[in-house]
Amino acid sequence: VGGNKDPDVYVGSIDVITGADSKKVSVVTTVRSKEALFDISVDIPRKYKKLLPGDELFAQLNLLNLGEVGKVDVDIEYIIKDFEGNEILSQNEFVAVETTLSHFKILNLPSDIAYGDYLLIANVKYGDVSSAASDQFEVVSDKTDWWLIFLIALFIILMILAVIFFRK
Repeated sequence: VGGNKDPDVYVGSIDVITGADSKKVSVVTTVRSKEALFDISVDIPRKYKKLLPGDELFAQLNLLNLGEVGKVDVDIEYIIKDFEGNEILSQNEFVAVETTLSHFKILNLPSDIAYGDYLLIANVKYGDVSSAASDQFEVVSDKTDWWLIFLIALFIILMILAVIFFRK
């Protein structure tokens, strides 16, 4: 991202071509205000990294007030974007922050959301200054952990073989 961009999280993709193969690589760039008043992080727990359409997306937001002394009210905008830059969902809330804030947020995904990779962006605004952070998740058609089912089935087979073997 070049030039003078407004503070925000910018998404896109790069096509990487090697011989006959090509692969799309997702790119995320965060542009911050020159005078940041908040250090911000957003984290989607592993359990919520793969979701079905209509599922709840759970995220933890951590804020550290770097500037103002005392309690201030900030506007937090939560945005879900795809990697083409299309905004899928947007929600705002106001919260009070004194020094630090650890805040949990649940967003309901649309039931008609397409399968693919998405970005949750949390943008904290106070006056004309903003800070943003993001985390990635995926909308899938089936979130069955087949490797876990395989391990459980293997364990059951081994237990049956052990019972048969030690019975003799």
